[in-house]
Amino acid sequence: MTDAANMSKYNGDELIENESVSEATDSAARNGDFWVNPQTHAIVEGGKKADANAKLRHYFTDVDAAIEAWGAYKGDAAVIRRAKAVLETLASDLGTTFTEYYYLKKSGYMVAASSHSNHAGVAWMHKGQINHRIRIEGSLRMDSTKGEYFTSPLPSMGSAKAAIKETAAPAIKMCQKHFYFLESDGTCPGCSAEG
Repeated sequence: MTDAANMSKYNGDELIENESVSEATDSAARNGDFWVNPQTHAIVEGGKKADANAKLRHYFTDVDAAIEAWGAYKGDAAVIRRAKAVLETLASDLGTTFTEYYYLKKSGYMVAASSHSNHAGVAWMHKGQINHRIRIEGSLRMDSTKGEYFTSPLPSMGSAKAAIKETAAPAIKMCQKHFYFLESDGTCPGCSAEG
């Protein structure tokens, strides 16, 4: 199975794994920490000593536990609710379920893998968006050097709320005799003209 996101770019200082064909021989959802070859998605016994390309992935089978451990959404209920809604829509539209989630480092990006993807990614979760290969309601089309993908924006994090301070409207004074607005020095143009 091929990864759903076909992006070769950086997320901060972390290279997002490229599209690859899964050659993993295990079929059960992974839960725990495993050294994995990112091109084949196969578990590497012995880690970097056995395979220089191996990366330590932190796997979860529960989306809530994965999001909490990953930490990028900082417990923001609105962001988590929207992220889970995007994943549910993707799973429904793809006719699959998400069986595992993994990240390489906290607050980097997190990958959702489906029951049909053999450990390969189907959705890439970031702080402000989720990237995926199919269009769903509310997603935006994006282009990369290797093809198109779609991104579903997430709400802004709660800590970035703007504070609006109301100020009183300036007092408007009017001449009661001529009904002209008073100048900034308090004089009436009509009274001044009369002398």
